[in-house]
Amino acid sequence: MVWLAPNLFRKAIAYSATLVAQQADNAPEKAMYPDGAWDYHSDLSLIANTTPNLPVRIFHNANEMDNGYTNPESGKHNWLMANQRTAAAFKAKGYHYRFVLGKGLGHCDQPVQRATMGDALLWLWRGYPSGP
Repeated sequence: MVWLAPNLFRKAIAYSATLVAQQADNAPEKAMYPDGAWDYHSDLSLIANTTPNLPVRIFHNANEMDNGYTNPESGKHNWLMANQRTAAAFKAKGYHYRFVLGKGLGHCDQPVQRATMGDALLWLWRGYPSGP
């Protein structure tokens, strides 16, 4: 949502984000984004080609044994690869992002969520005015 509506959403936390080709063939967006979220970091390079940078801050995580981690790039359903590519695209464009790789964990494993959620929230909202 932060990418499609940054006027409404500017901060995001995503655990094992679905940044793969996951949309239905009959989705209205299929014509514009044929490979769904895969287009953010790969084929259409939406992150790399968006100018100027969007005013967003994003924390995301993927795990070593995330969904499809052994799948080839050609299938566009490797969550680990997709999240790593997204992190690389954010870094290349100078976005405010954090990427955490969970070692030895699978899709949405709670140990990484428990270990990072507090820090992720503090980082995401740093600089935001507090109090009345």
